[in-house]
Amino acid sequence: MTNKKQKISKGVGKIIIKDLVQKIPQNTPLKQIAKKTGYTEAYLSQITNYARIPEKYEVYETIMNKGLNISKSEIEDTVMEAKLSDAGIADPAITLMLKEIPHMTNHEKQSIIDAFELVQKRRQKTMKI
Repeated sequence: MTNKKQKISKGVGKIIIKDLVQKIPQNTPLKQIAKKTGYTEAYLSQITNYARIPEKYEVYETIMNKGLNISKSEIEDTVMEAKLSDAGIADPAITLMLKEIPHMTNHEKQSIIDAFELVQKRRQKTMKI
């Protein structure tokens, strides 16, 4: 289960929004989603037009779960895929591993992503020297 208070980076947020926009059924007015979520139509418009990138996981969860009836596990998968993409992890084997390993918590998955990002940063520092 994902921590609702977790912060989402702008890079990850943009990827999530791109996926979110694709999941909105055609001809569905934002007003309808606003009623279901409790967010204003203007706020949702800013998000779907990338004018505002929320930092709170719970905003994305509310829009997708309450507004679009997307399951929480699918939302968690979307967020994890966005984090992988933002970290530059394009290897399908790693993506599959993080999705399919039974009983791997999101915290454990996040630890793997953090380790990968740390290795990338260290490599970049080494290359600069």
